[in-house]
This record gives sequence, C-alpha cells and structure tokens, in this order.
Amino acid sequence: MQNTTGNQERTGFLLGQVAQAVGDYWMLLERYEEAREEYQEAITYYNQVQPYSSEFVPAQKNKTFLNQKIERMSSETGLIEKPPSQIITNLRQWLQQNFTEAAKAGWLTLESVLSDRQLALAYSFRKEGLLQERVKKINLTPDGKVIALLVVVAPQEAQKVLIRVQVHATGEEPYLPPSLILRLLSDSGEILQEVQSRSQDSYIKLKSFKLIGEVYFTIEIYLDQIQITEKFGLE
Repeated sequence: MQNTTGNQERTGFLLGQVAQAVGDYWMLLERYEEAREEYQEAITYYNQVQPYSSEFVPAQKNKTFLNQKIERMSSETGLIEKPPSQIITNLRQWLQQNFTEAAKAGWLTLESVLSDRQLALAYSFRKEGLLQERVKKINLTPDGKVIALLVVVAPQEAQKVLIRVQVHATGEEPYLPPSLILRLLSDSGEILQEVQSRSQDSYIKLKSFKLIGEVYFTIEIYLDQIQITEKFGLE
C-alpha cells in the first residue's frame, strides 16, 4: 500500500512537471509570435525611413536587434522558421494595373518625380509597347539629393515578363553621384549584374532581363556606406 502511494506521488509529480514544461513552451511560442509581429513592423518602418535622416540609424539598430531576438527565440523553441523578410513588391500586380500596394510602398508615376529632360531619357524604353512603370525616390546623400529607382515591366511571349531597371538623377541635379552601384541579385543572393556610375552619368541601367513563372529577385543600390535593398517578385 505504501509502495502504491509512493508511485502515485511520483506520477503526480512527473505529470505536474510535464504540464509546467508544456505551459512554459506555449508561453515562449506566444512571445515568439509577438516578436515576429514586432519585427515585421520594424521592417516596414525601416523601409519608409530615408538614409541620413535622424530616424535611420535607430530604425536600423532596432531591426537588427529584433532579428537577433527572433533567431535566439527560434533556437529556444526548436523552430526552423525564418523571421519575416523585407516587403516584396509584386510586379504581377503592376501588369494588372493594380498599384495600390505599390503606392503605399512609395512607388510613384514617372511624371511626378522626373523632370522633362529626365523623362525623355526614361521614356526610351517605351518602344516595348504594353508596359507598366513606376519610380521610387531614394535619398542616399547627406545633403538631401534624391535619386530615382525606375522599374519597368512588360509582358512578353510565352508568358515571360521583361524587366528593366534604371537609376536616374532627379530635380535640378543633372548627374548621379559618382561611384553609385546598382546591382541585381537572384533570390538566392547570387550577383547577376552590376553597374557603377561615373562622374557625369545622368542615369545608369541594368541590362534588361526576362522572367517566367513565380520568381523573385533583389535590387541593391550602394553609395559609400549606405545600402538600399528592394525585393521584387512575380507572384
């Protein structure tokens, strides 16, 4: 009888330990999901902040801190899921003339950003026929000079999509900053193309490329210690 009582006590103790462990694990999962949501908000804010503004460095540090926090919590929970990635611009929506999400992310019409002279240079691609284009203003210099990232998409034969990417000077500034780098990367991070501005370049461009199916790529812009990354997909 005494032995039975001892077994029951040990069983009760073990069950209590298991229940506590399960409860602790679920609390950790809840904190992990909260951290993921916080990180996604940090990414959204970081993407909206212009380099050299007073908010840029704090936003960058906060994004890095939360990313490290998620990686640590992921290890503790045993999950292999990666933290939320940067916002992806869905170019398939552009082909459908749906620019709602693009506008929220800062993608504007060419006419609202570029001067007549710059438009003349940018419009050289319009011989492609049916296409959609948008431009995004980017501040890469401490004196507030703005450059423009231009992306053009055009449907092609056999369900392919033609992509053109350019970077233009804007406003009264006739030239891009020298040594500005424009780079195309694959979804896996492989560098596919790279071009660098010279001292009197009004714009630089990547070679046009064609994609098919559901595919993703990244555009990076570098100047000195500043890097801007834009992710795109055909979804």
